[in-house]
Amino acid sequence: MPGEIIDRDADCWEALLAVADAAGGHWPDTARRCAVALVALFREVGEERLGVRLLADMRTVLADDDQAATTAILDKLHALDESPWIDIRGKPLNDRRLAARLRPWAALISAFG
Repeated sequence: MPGEIIDRDADCWEALLAVADAAGGHWPDTARRCAVALVALFREVGEERLGVRLLADMRTVLADDDQAATTAILDKLHALDESPWIDIRGKPLNDRRLAARLRPWAALISAFG
């Protein structure tokens, strides 16, 4: 497994890379290069989509409230149907990670706030 591919990504690619190894020839190298490129692309696009999803979910959990306690926000985010916030790379979203994910959006939010 290439070092750039870890955790769930490695679990997903394991079988395909085994098939590429069994096929031999150029396939082991080709499959690994493709896997690394696709995982990197998905992380980039996935993070952008998660940011937009977080803003939409924040609007949902805050509803008409201007303020809410962080723990209440996190509880509501975790409880959303098909919520990605309960398990992001093996851990639930917590207060520090919530702040880090909202930080890039802060200027935009305050401009339209």
